[in-house]
Amino acid sequence: AFLKLRILFWPKPQIENMSRVLSVATNAQLDSATNEQLAVVLFMIPHCPHCMKFMPGFNSASIERGFANVSFFSVNIAAGEGLQLARRNNVRGVPHATFYTRGRRLGDIYGD
Repeated sequence: AFLKLRILFWPKPQIENMSRVLSVATNAQLDSATNEQLAVVLFMIPHCPHCMKFMPGFNSASIERGFANVSFFSVNIAAGEGLQLARRNNVRGVPHATFYTRGRRLGDIYGD
């Protein structure tokens, strides 16, 4: 399943504003997000070239019919509590996607 998600993250043409990715900015929001049945949390910085390369595929995956049961979230580590959230989740670089199910960490994808 992780490989299938990784393949979908490769940059693809995208229709603007088509995404189910929700922003997370606080500890409470991240706790709620990671308690979903299956969630992907992307730690990123908006102007990071690697993150900009990763985002189109992440947005596309969020609207794929096969991932309707997956919740997609992003954390801007340069704003608000984002850096604290990244440290709490051992994020050492961006982009960094972490997979959760009901509060349990399943795995990570690093880089673009």
